Amino acid sequence: MLALCLSGAGRCGFRVAASEEALMTSDSAVVLGCEQKQPTRRSLIKLKTLLNQVHKIKGFVYTKIQMVGGSGNPRIIAEVRPRRGSRPVCSGCGKPGSGYDHMTEPRQFAFVPILNIPVSLSYTMRRVDCPKCGVKVERVPWADGKHSQCNVFRHFLATWAKRLSWKETAECFGVKWDTVRRSVQWVVAYGLKHRSLDGIEQRQRL
Repeated sequence: MLALCLSGAGRCGFRVAASEEALMTSDSAVVLGCEQKQPTRRSLIKLKTLLNQVHKIKGFVYTKIQMVGGSGNPRIIAEVRPRRGSRPVCSGCGKPGSGYDHMTEPRQFAFVPILNIPVSLSYTMRRVDCPKCGVKVERVPWADGKHSQCNVFRHFLATWAKRLSWKETAECFGVKWDTVRRSVQWVVAYGLKHRSLDGIEQRQRL
């Protein structure tokens, strides 16, 4: 179990607890809190709960969440699986279909970092037996096509790219400059596609 531990005011920072005994006697836990002279009560927040609050995925559930790579190069991997009874969606026509089989290895999708620790969603893609398109790899709601970044991470990078240079954004979040560029282009294209022209049309009528 990965968890955040929050405490009161004091000298703030974070550390990584290696075992449940090390934190309220939890296996790998990320601890965010403050050192205090007087003992304080800590509230433990599971990362699975946090992900479900900020990035709940319809038709899918988060299962095992673990920290890998050690203290020198830590990474958080959140495994995702289909919710029981859910049907895969065809990447061709967007219609749900029958499951055909699944890929042999899980795909990793870069997610928004936590405490500057890289986070990935790990998911084994299913293939759909679509009556219209044939056998296709499923469409997942958190990423487009063959992109290896979650849509929410691409939006995160594009937002920071408005405040920092693209190079600084790439350096801050450990990605390539081209990843930032493509994230900005994706957000701009999405905005243009979904913009409302009602106001323009009304002015033209006047």
